[in-house]
Amino acid sequence: MKKLILVFSVLALLFAGCEKDEDDINVELQEGRYHLTDDPNDYVKHYVYEFNQKYGTIFIVNPELQDYKYNFMSEVKVTLVPPVQEESIIKSGIEMFEELFLSKYDEEFKKNFLPFKIELCDTIKYKPGSRWNYYDTYTSHGFIAMSNVNADLAEMSESDKEKIQLELHLDFWDKFLAGARNAIPIPNSFFDISNDYYSQSPDPTPESKEELVEMMHDAGFIDYPGSESSSYKYTQYPDEYEDVRCFFKSMMTMPKEDLQELLEANLKVKTKYEILKTVIKENLNFDITTFPIEDLNK
Repeated sequence: MKKLILVFSVLALLFAGCEKDEDDINVELQEGRYHLTDDPNDYVKHYVYEFNQKYGTIFIVNPELQDYKYNFMSEVKVTLVPPVQEESIIKSGIEMFEELFLSKYDEEFKKNFLPFKIELCDTIKYKPGSRWNYYDTYTSHGFIAMSNVNADLAEMSESDKEKIQLELHLDFWDKFLAGARNAIPIPNSFFDISNDYYSQSPDPTPESKEELVEMMHDAGFIDYPGSESSSYKYTQYPDEYEDVRCFFKSMMTMPKEDLQELLEANLKVKTKYEILKTVIKENLNFDITTFPIEDLNK
């Protein structure tokens, strides 16, 4: 399935090239860039080769500019700093990515829905102005990247690992699967339920955080960005993108008993949940109710 999408993307580029000047877009057709060979005596080389044979995905442990900068039809703004090329460091990064991400999906799902590339980095950074911003993960049209692959990885706290894990899965689901890949075609019926509230300010202004949460649920929102904060007076209802992302996050992290109680008490939230659940099952053959990130369900 991934191969077909890649072929269609390449064809689209070829046709688009007839109408665009070369300076308009600088894209390398990357499929031919990777000529993988096996070496059973080299852990990293063997792992990368076997991974590609099994899933059709390129596992990049030393990202160069051409591995990520141009993403078919767009330029990626972040910079991926490669890890120190020592086997022990690369191996620890591979093992952490397996633990936090790959182990959560069955073989068939990974064969069908992993992106074209997975990239391990020491640092992921972006400089929109005078200062660098740093990220633990980054998801784009064709790849997932995870940073912190360095000598300090062995000392990383469990709470930091859990934060990275949640970011990996959330970005994979809403930026890649539902976004770039369009593998989760969310119907208008999901958005229609809360259409009158998107990006609006709650009216009247809530007098407590508990009242704000109740207003969110009444409007059909399962959660809202910044809900961990104690602030409530200047919080807006989510927009469409935030709405979907909050549903994914709640599906992944809420204890099943708490989630079921919330759904039974809020018909609009439950209706949207059932719509998402059905779309995901029909398009990915994945039961979101069994999402296996148990260490995040705290």
